[in-house]
Amino acid sequence: MTSFFGPICQLGYVVADLDRAIDYLLKSMGCGPIFVAKHVAPVDFFYRGNASRPELSVAYTQSGPLQIEIIMQKNAAPSSWRDFLAEGPEGLQHVAYWTDRYDDLMKVAIETAGLEPEMTGTAGHHGASGERFTYFADSGPRGMMVELTEVLAPKRASYKRIADAARDWDGSDPVRDL
Repeated sequence: MTSFFGPICQLGYVVADLDRAIDYLLKSMGCGPIFVAKHVAPVDFFYRGNASRPELSVAYTQSGPLQIEIIMQKNAAPSSWRDFLAEGPEGLQHVAYWTDRYDDLMKVAIETAGLEPEMTGTAGHHGASGERFTYFADSGPRGMMVELTEVLAPKRASYKRIADAARDWDGSDPVRDL
């Protein structure tokens, strides 16, 4: 068994400067194309049990079977993303597991793995509105926070488009709107 949740599907980096991170992915790592959403606001968002309204810019690319997500929070709303930058340098903040069995795996996360929800909401971008996510309290080493995200048909199609574009990418049109 890979884990309680299946294979890790995504590495999530939190940065202070999205454009600088995108430039690094393109020029130093050769990852691309990069799909960007500059105005993202999760809905029904709660951080440590309290409602919050973070505003984000996000970028996605693919490296083999692994998606890379870059997150930049644009306001001071309470969130794990804001806390991550306040506690140290930019970098890997979380690993994400994707599922179409969100409720079942939430039960496994809490009852079997002993994880505690810290941040929850529903997606507000890339055609996936209504698809839920939970970040669990970070009790492991820095950069190993666990995210469980619901991936149904709309988000699955968007993520497939990102993966397909990366697989066949010839270096053209390196930054694209999500």
